[in-house]
Amino acid sequence: MSELPVRHVYIYAALALAGHYFPRHDADGRLLAPFREAAFFAARKPQAWDRWPHLDHEERRRIADVMSLAPTELADERRFAAAARSLLGALHDADNDGEAVMHPFLLVGDVPSRAEAAHPHVGDDLLGYIDRITARFRRPSARPQPPEFAGPGVWRTRKTYVTGEGWVHGKLAIPAYPISPKPPTTPPCRTPSPCRTGQTSRRLSRNSWTSRP
Repeated sequence: MSELPVRHVYIYAALALAGHYFPRHDADGRLLAPFREAAFFAARKPQAWDRWPHLDHEERRRIADVMSLAPTELADERRFAAAARSLLGALHDADNDGEAVMHPFLLVGDVPSRAEAAHPHVGDDLLGYIDRITARFRRPSARPQPPEFAGPGVWRTRKTYVTGEGWVHGKLAIPAYPISPKPPTTPPCRTPSPCRTGQTSRRLSRNSWTSRP
């Protein structure tokens, strides 16, 4: 199957974002992705969204990826709606092999030309769907994150192909070291004199009594 045009990828991804962050539901409880909210992402002004400061890094990265694909004219709600209706209303879409293509979103309503939202047909993980269709546009990170430290257990190294042997890997067992006991709150007494101060004081006080003549 041929790759989706960039414009189509953006429309699908924007609808998925709208379905996730601005969800609506029909009378049967089905999730809907509204065109009006989907058009917002083409404006490329995330700071205008009051929820933007509360999103984590991964969410911001995903939204920025989608915005980078947006045709500027689709920031207009009416133009986005027209583009979405045209894309999703094409009943005879086919790939290069002539096989029918099922749209990932279905227009809502009895009159498709007046639809204001679409029903996602990509499963429950809308964000995962966005990551899949935008993966080919994503740049590899210039500074890859280091892998996490391995804890106790049995670990395998990455597979390496060795001529004459095939794919091989190593195995490493990391033991669970015992936890050190909690140190005492007061150091143990090592010298007799400081620890017997009270007894010494009492002995001295008794010896210091003198008999009167």
